[in-house]
Amino acid sequence: SNEVQEVSSGFNCKAFVWLGVASILTIFDSGSSRNSISETFFKALLKEPTMIPLIKDVVRIQPMECKTVDGSRTICVDRVVELEVTFKDDNKNSVTKVLSFLVVKNSTEDLMLGYPTLCSMGFVSDEHTIELRAEDLRFNTVIPDVVPDAKEDHFLFFDEP
Repeated sequence: SNEVQEVSSGFNCKAFVWLGVASILTIFDSGSSRNSISETFFKALLKEPTMIPLIKDVVRIQPMECKTVDGSRTICVDRVVELEVTFKDDNKNSVTKVLSFLVVKNSTEDLMLGYPTLCSMGFVSDEHTIELRAEDLRFNTVIPDVVPDAKEDHFLFFDEP
């Protein structure tokens, strides 16, 4: 068919996690093979005295070269940070875990949870809720007031080539 159709807007699965008392809007990214933290956000955490105890370790790793989803840009990652992250439900139940995050330069998102972490926690979601079944937690997603136009959608991809 030669008919041109509009594509409806999309959105990511986002919710809050906590680093200490700070709530952080985080992408729960079932398409990502790793957890990641933006280098800028990580540097900001290092400057905040209340965040230092939550940073359990910073490890140099064998450099990994990863490509953006369109293949136009290569990202080199050479550090992993281990952070104490807390997940909370609406009934004041919580689970705290130490998770490893690749430190990514120029990331569009402060914090992303990848598929292996999500699987280990029993992640299930729909548009409005996230369940971490292995942790017996259920909480709301964060949906933007106005879903962005499709031409502004972000495609986030982080995987080795």
